[in-house]
Amino acid sequence: ARYRARARELGVAERVVWLGVRADIERWYAAADVLVLPTRYEPFGNVHLEALASGLPVVTSRLAGGAEVIDARCGAVVDPGSPAQLAAAIAGVRRRSAAEVCAAARAAAEPFTFARQVSELERLYKRIGGRNR
Repeated sequence: ARYRARARELGVAERVVWLGVRADIERWYAAADVLVLPTRYEPFGNVHLEALASGLPVVTSRLAGGAEVIDARCGAVVDPGSPAQLAAAIAGVRRRSAAEVCAAARAAAEPFTFARQVSELERLYKRIGGRNR
């Protein structure tokens, strides 16, 4: 309710769609031009990887864990408190070749497979477990 009220205050309520939880998120990624997540806290949400794997460029903040995956080829990383940086980053991504950005986004997500995640967690647990013995 707070964000809906803020959208009304800013005069953009008619331009914002509040989707809620969706089972068909890939359809929304496919319909988008850019995923914008100027978060002030996000350890490493799946949203970054889901968007990239869908070929969607990502503009996010330096405080997002997923920022480590984003580079100039597949999106942009900005300061979370700078609307000017955010707007410039979105415009910059949209000026680039959609085909090139799409390919770079998918390539950025490719190393982050479930198998790699399991392998890395197993390696970490073994290393931590060895210290506690």
